[in-house]
Amino acid sequence: MKAILICPEYRPAGSAFQRMKPLALMPVLGRSLLDHALSSLKKNGVTEVQVLACDRPEVIRDAVGKGEAWGLSVEVTGTRHELAADVAELRYGGGATAEARPRVIVLDSMPGFPDKVLWHSHESTFALLREAMQKREQAAQLTMHEISPGIWISTKASVSSKATLVAPVWIGPHASIGAETRIGPDAVVEAGAFIDAGAVVKDSWIGPGTYVGSTAAIRKSFAWGNGLLNWSLGSFLEVRDTFLLNDISRRSPSQRRASLMERLAAFLLMLISSPLALAAMIRSKLRLQDTFFQKRVILPPVFRLDAFSRTYPLLNLRNAAGLLKRWPELWLVVRGDMALVGNRPLSAENAIGLRGSFGQLWLECPAGVFSLADAEGADAESISESQAHAAYFSATRTLTLRLSVLRRCLWRFIVPIDPAQPMKLSTAQPQ
Repeated sequence: MKAILICPEYRPAGSAFQRMKPLALMPVLGRSLLDHALSSLKKNGVTEVQVLACDRPEVIRDAVGKGEAWGLSVEVTGTRHELAADVAELRYGGGATAEARPRVIVLDSMPGFPDKVLWHSHESTFALLREAMQKREQAAQLTMHEISPGIWISTKASVSSKATLVAPVWIGPHASIGAETRIGPDAVVEAGAFIDAGAVVKDSWIGPGTYVGSTAAIRKSFAWGNGLLNWSLGSFLEVRDTFLLNDISRRSPSQRRASLMERLAAFLLMLISSPLALAAMIRSKLRLQDTFFQKRVILPPVFRLDAFSRTYPLLNLRNAAGLLKRWPELWLVVRGDMALVGNRPLSAENAIGLRGSFGQLWLECPAGVFSLADAEGADAESISESQAHAAYFSATRTLTLRLSVLRRCLWRFIVPIDPAQPMKLSTAQPQ
């Protein structure tokens, strides 16, 4: 028997989650939708599965391989767009007879709930999740144990005896629940989440590797990393207090993104250029303008990037020309949060748009005050202009290259020239 699985391209309420990974790979009750579907197909006698993916097919291909983990023969095929079920059957059904027609399944639901879809709305998504965790076939997964009616806890989870659990509750592997917490009713805590002592989680979905602080009360929300999405109101909040909500699943390889020499060099450069920066500040005051303008950015290196990823404030001088406007960024180098030379920090929207191996290289490379695009005279703040330079720098990153970039950028910093202003040629005629 053969089956065709169609991975979703887009769903109205799935955009925030889709930035993390393809929707077909989103964990629901500890396992991805694709995993749920493949396991169900195996139980129903299917031996061959064709997976059609238009959203990051290479990621899905890496996740399923050839289907060995399920005892299936799986082939992942990339498509330009999500195909309708009848079109997918016509193209990939292999001319099967009516008796041997392949099963066609769209991966926006869970086995056992064919008429209910995820991601149509935030509220309907949580309603399906609530119903699924009360169905034994879905809740009773590997390592899961029902300690009392409607309360499922993994044998690999750590739950304090002083925690209050109100059914229905589902707590995944390696999750940790502290004392005096109140979990439920209608609470799903995914694998690796940490609910600190005294926290409250009700009518909510806690994502993998998410820390919930002791004073936090999560109600009617999806809490993933440091993002809080209220499924009832549809509102989203980035929580910047890491003691309330935080992503603990993966850490940066180093909390310091700059070497000691870089930090000392940045401090000296900041002192030397302070008169120029002060002049720009005075111009702002005289023009009754704010001294700085701020934007929020992602500061690589980061391992996981999604709509819930933490952003940082980046200050620039308002009335400074050329690279001098980045003068406040030198303090981030002194603190070790940025490097002197690297790729430029990106807004969350631009960072999430990075794809493939190049995007991963960019995210693993520390953000810098100066970039190769700056040294080459391109607009380093523009993805389209800096992409080729960023790709080369991310793949190379030798000491010689970094020193070359620093040397070529320093003169534009000390002697500010605004690259947006074209040079004016003299029209005077020689005498």
